[in-house]
Amino acid sequence: MTPRSELSAPEIRPTLDENPKDRAVRRFQEAVALGEQLARAELAWVTLARLLTAIERDRDYETLGYASMGACMMEIELLSGYSRSSAYAFVKLYSQCAANGVEVPTMPLTTAHLFKQLPAQLQRDPKVRESAERKKPRDFRNEIAANFPEAHIETLQEVKLNLDASLFSLWREAIELVRTLDNVTASYEQVFETVLGVALEELRNELRRSEQ
Repeated sequence: MTPRSELSAPEIRPTLDENPKDRAVRRFQEAVALGEQLARAELAWVTLARLLTAIERDRDYETLGYASMGACMMEIELLSGYSRSSAYAFVKLYSQCAANGVEVPTMPLTTAHLFKQLPAQLQRDPKVRESAERKKPRDFRNEIAANFPEAHIETLQEVKLNLDASLFSLWREAIELVRTLDNVTASYEQVFETVLGVALEELRNELRRSEQ
């Protein structure tokens, strides 16, 4: 759910007599420029959430003539084309990361879901904050799990599944249900944890009934 941005590499127009080396350099430069834009877009959720939080806190929407923050959000969605539900989810995640009174680092969404679980003292630790901003989410998780066992953060084990089309449809339905009922920003891993927890509890109850 990364905020939409217009991706456009600097226009480097080819010439009719462009040689292979110049063409290769041009394409390389365009690829780098687009990559930079995509990298910035991955972090833009923090800036968007911070802005929307400030607009609501200072009641800027009233200054702009909107009756409510909801009306203001509807206008933002109309003008930008970006999903209002996603923007609300970013604001919720931002508030969770800031719940301990810390400034929210500019970090990827996946990292933010981990950062919000950390104790306040770790959220304020300059080294932890720098890692949240600079490291890939998986590396950040591994670092926290290895160096701060008191945070109770586990490392991840990768599982790959090949699902039949009918089972995949059920998986998609599970994602939609969990995100609708519980957490609109829930990752696949969080959805899997929720569904597995419900299924295991039912199986355990059935086992207990069969043993009576």
